[in-house]
Amino acid sequence: MKRIFTILLILTILVTSSASAFAIEKGEFDKNENKVQNHKGKDKSQKLKNVDKAQTLYDLGLFKGTSRTSYIPDLDRMSTRAEAIVLIGTSLGWPTTNITSVPGYPDVPAWAAPYVAYALENNITKGTGHNKFGADLPVNERMIYTWYYRALLFTGDSWKNSEFLVTAGLITQEQADQMKDELTGLTDTAVIRDKIVGIMFDSMQWKEKGSNQRLIQKLVKNSRVDWKKAKDRGLMPDSNELTFDVKATSLKAVSVEFSQLLNISTVTSALFDIKVGEVSKVFGTDFTLETIDKTVYIVFNNLLTQASTVSVGVKEGIKSVDGVAVTVATKSVIVNDIVSPLVTAVEVTNPTTIKINFSESMNILTGNLTHDNILIDGSKAIGTSTMNASKTILTLVLDTAILGGNHNIQVNSGLADFSGLKTIEYNKAFSLPLDITSPSVISVTADERDKIVIKFNEEINKNEGFIFVGQVQYPLTAAIINGDTAYLPLSIPLTTESTILGTLLTIKGIKDLSNNAVDSTVGKNFIFKATNDITPPTATVKVLVDKTIEVQFSEVIDAFTLADYTLTANGVIVPSTISYNSADKKAIIVITTAPVESTTYTLSILDTVLDNSVSQNRFVPISFQLVINN
Repeated sequence: MKRIFTILLILTILVTSSASAFAIEKGEFDKNENKVQNHKGKDKSQKLKNVDKAQTLYDLGLFKGTSRTSYIPDLDRMSTRAEAIVLIGTSLGWPTTNITSVPGYPDVPAWAAPYVAYALENNITKGTGHNKFGADLPVNERMIYTWYYRALLFTGDSWKNSEFLVTAGLITQEQADQMKDELTGLTDTAVIRDKIVGIMFDSMQWKEKGSNQRLIQKLVKNSRVDWKKAKDRGLMPDSNELTFDVKATSLKAVSVEFSQLLNISTVTSALFDIKVGEVSKVFGTDFTLETIDKTVYIVFNNLLTQASTVSVGVKEGIKSVDGVAVTVATKSVIVNDIVSPLVTAVEVTNPTTIKINFSESMNILTGNLTHDNILIDGSKAIGTSTMNASKTILTLVLDTAILGGNHNIQVNSGLADFSGLKTIEYNKAFSLPLDITSPSVISVTADERDKIVIKFNEEINKNEGFIFVGQVQYPLTAAIINGDTAYLPLSIPLTTESTILGTLLTIKGIKDLSNNAVDSTVGKNFIFKATNDITPPTATVKVLVDKTIEVQFSEVIDAFTLADYTLTANGVIVPSTISYNSADKKAIIVITTAPVESTTYTLSILDTVLDNSVSQNRFVPISFQLVINN
């Protein structure tokens, strides 16, 4: 009985930490500040329990200590909210910029600004109200767990049913089932850095909502932490070596099958040495690569011959999704395509799209045609087909949608591989829900003045229909369609009235994939409001090579031209050119004369720069001091 009570008490502390922190985050901290004891300076009464964990996190680059020149963990010192958010952000590998202030939060120190800005932008923290983050206020467990709760992509009140605690790996489902709603929560006692370090270390084994990857695995995958260091310190889950086998059952492609799921970003052609017989093959000229899950396909431009030998050498650099490095090796295989190909899977992804997976590369004619060997309910499939690079997946987009109900798809034995061996006949029954309702708009996002994002309740046919924004008509073909979402550029920008009164959007004649159409005369209406963005854009600057300066803006801006900045040296204008890319929000300034050594250049960005929001917020002028190399 005593043991059960102890477990419940611990769970109470963890669960209610999120609840109480929500209140504090809304500006109620001033009510509780007088309850916080010993929140400044050292607290020798709290025993240090996480000295080794602090050293481990420091070795991995996830804990900075309090010195820039040596390791000083300072674990017995009480922590502030600013310190805590920096510690958490560092341990989670938050992407940060070089900003030194957070607009609207004057109490945030420069060293914490990048992390506080990220946390605010991603709704991880809400501040303490009245344009304050509460940087110098003490921090307690409930705040820390709340920040992790939000950083792990949990929203709403899911902490009440322990979803956060179970998914993050804090407790088991069995323990969660024992929890009682009437349990009460934490005190408002401030914590020392030692306590935060302990939570940081434990969080390495937690998971984001909907993810199977632990946080340490994600950090390794993103090259934030070295896999070997994490493995040596016992933080990586047990896993086997990353090994591979080579198979050649097709004249078109050789498959390199790895023992674990691959981090696709690490798979490049430079890490493969390919030979056919004694002849080395060149990427692009002789072969291409395609990576699917655990398999890399070496796809040859010219067909291989039976009984030829293919050698595959894999170099250091390829890693699994867990960061496990490949075991370097060279393996050979004799091409021996004597087995008939198989249909391994058929997926009807929507009423007009079918994907067929084969056991090897197939020699199938593709294009907009009648497919004699693919039958749907006994009739030949008509539509446009494509194959992936390794020729193992056929995607067929039908001209006519399949209606709701029960159906059958048949792949005949007429389809063949590159050796002429024909596939074994395949049949599959499937069903689609009956759809008799035309599509509707469920949301419209207008973060920028010249583009809106329209979300429908289902996938739509990208070729038919119209969208009216106010009185302006746009054909649906003017938008970029991705499933149930349309990205529509506007020829006439939205005005500030849209943030207050809203804008009428009407859709007419748009069809879903089951051919249900919105009435082309009356249509369907949806009123949306543009985002009321009142935050001016900011910028960071760094010097690249070859007399090049990069300006990274915090958001999309309307334009950036020669009239929007000055570049001077000793008060004299320095000639330069400018280009701006809204996709990555970067401007590139190139100096057109040779830079003067040991001279400081001044780049001043003017208030003529406007962001691309409906509000057209004006940039706050700022100057940067730069030393530029030739």
